[in-house]
Amino acid sequence: DELYCQLIKQTTNNPKPESTVKGWELFAICSGAFPPSKEFEPYLLHYCNQHRDDPQVGQHARYTMGRLLKAQDLPPRKEIPTAIEVE
Repeated sequence: DELYCQLIKQTTNNPKPESTVKGWELFAICSGAFPPSKEFEPYLLHYCNQHRDDPQVGQHARYTMGRLLKAQDLPPRKEIPTAIEVE
């Protein structure tokens, strides 16, 4: 959960748009590899939902939400993310 807290901090009111986008790219990667705790997940989904229509990062926010919701139904991941997933 600490990872997600740091990404939220990086992507909230960041004056550098390119840094914000990179933070959201990390959200997208991490959401499939390191799901949040069940206690933190609602807050993270809410944060993603707040940004889903943002023209700059909305695509990443929607993708992250989808991966988080999918991860709810899957067992814990045992493999590292593939190069394709990271791209």
